[in-house]
Amino acid sequence: MRVGWLLLFAAAGCTDPRPNLSKPRARVDTRGEVQQGVFSTDGRAFLGWVTPLGKDPAAERLKPRPWVLWSAVDGKEIARWTGDPTTGFDVPGTSDGTTWPVYLSGPPKFMVRCRLLDLTTGTAGDVPGVTGPTESCTRPSYSADRTRLAYADFAADPDRRTGRVYEKRADGWTRIAEVPGEKAVLSPDGALVATVGKSPDDRGKLVVRLFGVADRKERWSAAADSYGLHGFTPDGRYVIQADNAGYRLFDAATGRQRALVANGPAATARGRARWRTRAGGWRPSFAPASRSSWSAGTWPAARR
Repeated sequence: MRVGWLLLFAAAGCTDPRPNLSKPRARVDTRGEVQQGVFSTDGRAFLGWVTPLGKDPAAERLKPRPWVLWSAVDGKEIARWTGDPTTGFDVPGTSDGTTWPVYLSGPPKFMVRCRLLDLTTGTAGDVPGVTGPTESCTRPSYSADRTRLAYADFAADPDRRTGRVYEKRADGWTRIAEVPGEKAVLSPDGALVATVGKSPDDRGKLVVRLFGVADRKERWSAAADSYGLHGFTPDGRYVIQADNAGYRLFDAATGRQRALVANGPAATARGRARWRTRAGGWRPSFAPASRSSWSAGTWPAARR
């Protein structure tokens, strides 16, 4: 019988994570293969899309294929949702399952827009500042205390797209900053916002840019070859940018590249540290842990 297992590990530091992996923190009998996994914002839960493995009768009953949220503490299931997102869950949500940013279809018909999904009830709400049925935005990212969020709009002219930062106050969410660029992501303390877009000095090149939320001033910019902007590490020390070579970690203080998680054997690296994944690559998902360490997830299929 083929059975899927979800194993959660802790990896410290920003060098090759393999020697630093702890013993599994939690073990979950997933009854299937877990794909497109991502940690919650606080690292206490893990969400993944479960697909059947082999002819396991228990796995065959997973139709429609569900998105399942498990506790990273004891491995128990927290929530299950069988809807059909337009794309996977690329941005983390809350560990209780009540707020997960995701793109959903309609209404109106044929319209895809970002919503805030409650996995426990299956209901979706509007992103603050994006309330029209024909408006959408990039997936919002939150500060660690969830009092601030950031996203980028979808202006018709790509050169005019901006990142927006909102703050939760007594009377609701209020916009407090707007900076140039796309795919806006917020630092854990809510003080910095990163975007990716065309360089103001050379419109033919892409750059990652970091801004202060309070003054909207640019701190640094770094060359990029794609619009992939993964976000900040939980300790706020690095900005993760996904490009053709893999995942690059930029120092949030200086903008210098510190590591590259390469996609495969043909990838090249720049910077002080580097490690490779198996051919085909994987998407890292980081979650907070003690002493500025991060957790990483893996979902191998085991036999028994």
